[in-house]
Amino acid sequence: MSHEGHQYEWNQWRDIIRKCYHPSAKYYSKYGGRGIGVCQPWKESFDNFLKDMGHAPPGAVLRRKETGQGFRLENCFWGSCNGGDS
Repeated sequence: MSHEGHQYEWNQWRDIIRKCYHPSAKYYSKYGGRGIGVCQPWKESFDNFLKDMGHAPPGAVLRRKETGQGFRLENCFWGSCNGGDS
C-alpha cells in the first residue's frame, strides 16, 4: 500500500516519526528529546500505522490518551485539534 489517497494520514505519520527521531525537527525536544517514541510496527511502516488507525475523520488529528507515553495503537486516537498535547 502506498500513501496515495492517504496523504493526510501520511503527513500525520511522517510528523510523529520526525518529532520522535530527528533531533533537528521543530518539536523534537517535546517528543524524542523526552523519550517519547513510536511503536516498532508504526516506525517501520506507514502501512502498519494506517492499518491500525484507519482514515482520519474530517478535521481530526492524531492524539495520545497519555501524553507521557509514546505513539502506539492503545494510546492513540483521531481527535479534535483543539487543546492538549498530541
